[in-house]
Amino acid sequence: MSVDQLNQKILERLRKNARIPVSEISKDVGLTAPAIAERIRRMEEAGIIRSYGVVLDYEKLGYALQAFVTVRIYANQSQRLVHFLKQQKEVQACYAVTGREGYYIELRSASLQELEHIIAKLTEFGEPNTSIVLSKVI
Repeated sequence: MSVDQLNQKILERLRKNARIPVSEISKDVGLTAPAIAERIRRMEEAGIIRSYGVVLDYEKLGYALQAFVTVRIYANQSQRLVHFLKQQKEVQACYAVTGREGYYIELRSASLQELEHIIAKLTEFGEPNTSIVLSKVI
């Protein structure tokens, strides 16, 4: 399935607000509501749209501290690290990446103490390097 300019516009509207009414997308894009609904259905069937989600306000949930950690893995520790990360509520995402650091981890925590605790545990698997997020600019 091709993703033409109209589909890209639809996807951008849905990315910003997955609950936007089809009628509102229709007005923005300039197609009828049934045509928009059909395009969305086809993109779902093609796997372009995999799911719809919720964007959380982590500060209101008590997890205002965000950090990114890269880990340079010790030999044969990858599987143990991934198993450990899957059990940690602070872990939002983990990516295997190229370069010297094998993993890029997004963490959310309520305090510096919680963050320090999980980083200390990461030293069992490799050498962590942490960056604390000051603000989101985009």
